[in-house]
Amino acid sequence: MSGSALGIGLGTLLASFMVWRLELNWRVPLLFFGGATLLLTGIMAKAIKPDQVVQPAAKAGAGPQTTFKLNANLIKLFLVGALSMYGFYVIVTWLPYYLQVAREIEGG
Repeated sequence: MSGSALGIGLGTLLASFMVWRLELNWRVPLLFFGGATLLLTGIMAKAIKPDQVVQPAAKAGAGPQTTFKLNANLIKLFLVGALSMYGFYVIVTWLPYYLQVAREIEGG
């Protein structure tokens, strides 16, 4: 199971529980998950350091530089990730509408 699927599944369940069972305003889960996202982004930005390349002595004053080499496998990985995120987005946003309009299935 991917992290995206797990996050969307658990996030939807928790947000639904917060709104329907705890009778909180819809803004509460929005602020909660938005804050958690910003917090984790900051933590990851501080904790994950890019790879450093040791420069020859001639370029010692230039400082360390990061390396990034684009190859076919990396492009395929980006494509799979983007398509997975799009698929989850479509399921979460359009499936309820489709079920209500085309199949006449009313939600909970």
